[in-house]
Amino acid sequence: MTYDAKMRPLVEEYNAWCWLNTENVPEGWDMSAEELVLHDEWFTLEQRQWLTSFIHRWDAASKTPDTVHHLFSDFPLADLPELPADWRDVSYVNDCCPSFQPPNQGLIVYTDYADRSMREVSEASRFCVRHLDADGSFVEEPWFASDNWDDVLRYVQDRSNKEAQQ
Repeated sequence: MTYDAKMRPLVEEYNAWCWLNTENVPEGWDMSAEELVLHDEWFTLEQRQWLTSFIHRWDAASKTPDTVHHLFSDFPLADLPELPADWRDVSYVNDCCPSFQPPNQGLIVYTDYADRSMREVSEASRFCVRHLDADGSFVEEPWFASDNWDDVLRYVQDRSNKEAQQ
């Protein structure tokens, strides 16, 4: 299923909900669901709960390998390593390769092209782990880079174990 085919039903559901539930919203509004849900003066509790549920369903549907394929159409999905089921696709359009985030950790794991000639920096390792601070901004050091996916998984697990001990 393509990204567009998967997301179309959610778009249609949201549009129908907006058509039925925005009578108290000022004319000319142009907001995302995330912005709308903040306006408790416009919506009942049940309406805000639906919006919150919709936001979670949208996020879950859009954070799949289809996102990688949508943003990096030339990235061979067969080249993706076997990702743990609880990792989120956090790929961003301005990045040079797909990225994923392990749960409850301040890490982003970048997965570059297996074919070095496709990489932005051909000498770079295929996998790179970057640390995030509490605000979600990148920390300059430490980095971890490897061409071996098992090494990356061990690094992430070791970090998880260290955080659990603290």
